Amino acid sequence: MEHTVLLIVTHAIGAVGLILFALSFQAATAKRLLLLRVLAGVAMAVHFALLGAYTAAAVNLIAAIKTFIYYRVTRRDSWAVPVIFTGILLISTSLTWQGGISLLPFAAGLISTYALWLSSSQRIRMYMLPVSFLWITHNILVMSPAAIISDIINITSIIIGLQRHRDTRTRTVQKTP
Repeated sequence: MEHTVLLIVTHAIGAVGLILFALSFQAATAKRLLLLRVLAGVAMAVHFALLGAYTAAAVNLIAAIKTFIYYRVTRRDSWAVPVIFTGILLISTSLTWQGGISLLPFAAGLISTYALWLSSSQRIRMYMLPVSFLWITHNILVMSPAAIISDIINITSIIIGLQRHRDTRTRTVQKTP
């Protein structure tokens, strides 16, 4: 009984992350896209930790922190921040290593580290498409229905967002003087 309740809670938390991730790619601005992804990353970190997929949990938690920083930093003239997060990803992946499967969230985290630093919401969507394919592969292997559904919705949402906002290529994160 306890195990069943924990499993339901685990997948409910994953469902919250799923909804937030899907909504993020429909955001018209990069700032709103990033904010929704912060919330989704926290939910998915908890979800994966409860499943015992510790590299995925760490990468999602780092992603939430990284995305929050990206949300707050409006100047994109230095690549120091993504480089620092690359180092953090390397360390966390080595500390949570669970075999080859850990390479999937690591690669997804690495690509998204650079994609989310971009100031164009369209470019973010384009780079996040392969990230979603890496995650769906991982999530099939760890048997997370909530995360698999999230990935399918993310891929669909990214494609819709790319089409829907194709004429707004100039939307960027606001620059500060």
